[in-house]
Amino acid sequence: MHPSHQFLFFASRIEAAAIELDEEESRHAAAVLRHAPGDPIRVTNGAGTLYECRVDSIDRKHVTATVLRYAKLRRHQCPLHLVVGLPERVAFENLLTDLAALGVERITPLVSKHCQRPWWDRWEEKFAERLRGKMIAGMKQSGYPFLPQLDSPLAFADLSTVLAKRTYMADPIGKPFSSFIDMIKGDAPGSSVCIVGPPGGLESGEGGFLRMVGVVPINIAPSRLTTELAAVVMASEIMGIRIQLQ
Repeated sequence: MHPSHQFLFFASRIEAAAIELDEEESRHAAAVLRHAPGDPIRVTNGAGTLYECRVDSIDRKHVTATVLRYAKLRRHQCPLHLVVGLPERVAFENLLTDLAALGVERITPLVSKHCQRPWWDRWEEKFAERLRGKMIAGMKQSGYPFLPQLDSPLAFADLSTVLAKRTYMADPIGKPFSSFIDMIKGDAPGSSVCIVGPPGGLESGEGGFLRMVGVVPINIAPSRLTTELAAVVMASEIMGIRIQLQ
């Protein structure tokens, strides 16, 4: 089977029946997958559309293709907004790849008291495009053609601006996840908000504030997890319950 049946390209330049891949995607198509003019490729714009295309011209810097047909897919009906305390940069990059593959709808990086070295300074100038690339990689790997919304870092003092009527947070002293299955099943349709603290967890005053405003603390594992693992576990558990209801 030709690798085009499994590999998904991303393109931001899509006009009518013509698609252009950027230099990184073009290099992969030409040098790794060794595509040639006439080959079929699958492309997405990250907004839910899958394009079946035919390569017109190709080199390591530029690929053009003609759209043969396309299909607009529906997003799964369990949207999740994950608010995650910022770990180190590499750990956060890997987390974005995993969350995009899971199909998380929105990701808000949280700056709280236990966050470590502030590598995220000058976010838009230094990191936004690279982090977007990590999400694109996860989206392509999963074949789920929706790119998450990635917010700029949010200070804990502003966290109330993104809280929903029902918000959950990972908390090692909360009740076990199994205690909340019926609650999660009964949540109204719409985006669930989940909070995961940074390495070292939320500071006691931060956790106390969240409980005071009605955020639901959930113990998601019997052992201590890293921030990035906790975020993936919490997202997959809640989304898994919501998907069963569809």
